[in-house]
Amino acid sequence: MKSILLLLLLAVSGYPAIGQVNIGRQSAVLEDKTGNMTILQVSDPAITHRFTPSQQSILHFGFTNSFYWLRFTVDNRGADSLLLQLKHAFVPDAELYYEEFGPTGISNWIATRSGFRVPLDQKPVMDADQVFPLPRGSHVYYLRIRPYVHAFPLLVREKKDFEVQSARQKMIYGIYAGLLLFAIAINLFLFFSFRKSYYGYYAVLVFLYILSSALVMEGYAVYFFPRIDLMFWYRLVPVLDMPALIIYCLAFLEVKKYDPRLYNFSLYCCITLLPYILALPFLPLMPVLVLNQLLALGVFILAIVIGLRTGKRGNRLGYYFVTAYSIWFVLINMELIYIQTGRPPHIGEMSYVSIAIFIEAFLLAYLQVRRFQWEKEADQRQQEAMQQRINRMQQEYQQEILNSRQEMQEETFLQISQEIHDNIGQILSLAKLHLATMDSPGNTVLQSKIRETKNLVAKAIHDLRTLSHRLNTDYVTDLGLYDAVRREVDIIARSGAYQTSYRLDGVPCRFDAQKELVLFRIVQELLNNILKHARAKVISVVLNYRPDSLYVTIADDGQGFDPEAIAIPTREETGLGIRSMNHRAGLIGADFQLTSTVGEGTVATIHIPFSSVTAHHHQLHLAENHPL
Repeated sequence: MKSILLLLLLAVSGYPAIGQVNIGRQSAVLEDKTGNMTILQVSDPAITHRFTPSQQSILHFGFTNSFYWLRFTVDNRGADSLLLQLKHAFVPDAELYYEEFGPTGISNWIATRSGFRVPLDQKPVMDADQVFPLPRGSHVYYLRIRPYVHAFPLLVREKKDFEVQSARQKMIYGIYAGLLLFAIAINLFLFFSFRKSYYGYYAVLVFLYILSSALVMEGYAVYFFPRIDLMFWYRLVPVLDMPALIIYCLAFLEVKKYDPRLYNFSLYCCITLLPYILALPFLPLMPVLVLNQLLALGVFILAIVIGLRTGKRGNRLGYYFVTAYSIWFVLINMELIYIQTGRPPHIGEMSYVSIAIFIEAFLLAYLQVRRFQWEKEADQRQQEAMQQRINRMQQEYQQEILNSRQEMQEETFLQISQEIHDNIGQILSLAKLHLATMDSPGNTVLQSKIRETKNLVAKAIHDLRTLSHRLNTDYVTDLGLYDAVRREVDIIARSGAYQTSYRLDGVPCRFDAQKELVLFRIVQELLNNILKHARAKVISVVLNYRPDSLYVTIADDGQGFDPEAIAIPTREETGLGIRSMNHRAGLIGADFQLTSTVGEGTVATIHIPFSSVTAHHHQLHLAENHPL
């Protein structure tokens, strides 16, 4: 990037020329509106008074079809090393006359012709500008030109200085065109690689910019095509730039997406330019030149409006685009002012238009890089959003499966609960009643057995009733998680086989009934695993309610196990049980951790953030508030 900026600085600054004199102010000017005046007429002393001092260091005549005669004197007392340079390529006709006296004293007018209508290899000095050798001695010169619209300096230069300056100018033109062609090649590669239309439009636009500089402003196209008709391209190329610029704006800023009405209007403007482009070769030159500049101004304004509208509607590239084209707009208007007034003078060797083209091309390239980066970031965000959507759908699908399984399980438990309550419980109650009728006062042994059998039946009825309640979904829903877990621990404690403790930290809260039920079933499974496999003596359960989450910790002092061994096929059932609990915990937004060491017991922790549930904090009525 630094090397490109250095080359740009070289292109726009140039070096101060030495060995040259601007003779614009020392010239006198005569307008020839018909173009029919001859050198004999304009050199007649009788019309000398019609010449007026130019008073301009850079000569300019505005939009005109007239011919102009310039009269000036140069005293060349050295070798044949002075040149007269009319410093502009776009001058169609330029003829230099000076009077030369022969040995007999008879004078002859020597004429030298230049201009872009003269092929490069037939010019007196092969250069894009109009350059004439000046003979030795002091002569009065007459220069006949047809300037059309452009301002130009009139310089007398030393030949060596001119050759150095000309070589440097050709080098700058080469670097300038080479960088722009490189930008075109890069964008064509990107266009064919990514199939993004705006890369192709950029390549077309920059190619037309090169044509504008080479054929309209600087004229260095004559070095490649010595006999080219610059006038034809001078009419055509600026107009071709206009629809190319609009179409590029529409594609690059995605105007159709952000402002369909502005998009349709802009396309209509491009279509209306087509008949004008076809008619250009047949229209009068001066009206075409004026109209081209007005159209260019209108197109630049439209491009800025497009940028502002798309920027306002959410495309941040629009404002960057407006900034870039504002720089372009300023430089283009400086060139328009220079054409009409000769001020401010060009910087170095390049016109303001060529400088604007170079800056604009690389600003647009930078914006394309930014757009590529933003599109890549947007694609990544879209992929992340898609992945999140897929994960959410998977979670919802698994949640639905869990809900279905849970619903089926709870339905089965409900049926078992009702069966125990309605049938087995009634049968045992009836058996207890029959035993009561068999009580005989005379037989003490029989009475003792009947009482023992009645106690066993009563215990069976109580245990079945408890089991029926535990299997019933409404049991957890009505009691809440805290009381439901407390009763589970209470049942284990009443067996007398284990030392149990149950502790509450914080203020209990109720949350989603489905999630409470799943959490309760996980606790039940953990407690059942302890009873079946742990060979423990001490069981501890802690419910820790924090402001943002709930921690359930279940610990035992049993035989423990090796967590890595649960994947072994012989322990598949245990492994599947733990994975099932872990999976169910994940589906309700909980984190399940199980740590165990052989011979040192097991600790299970379930953490559920309240952000993943709908928690309703309130103080619960605690039936018992002491550890079991």
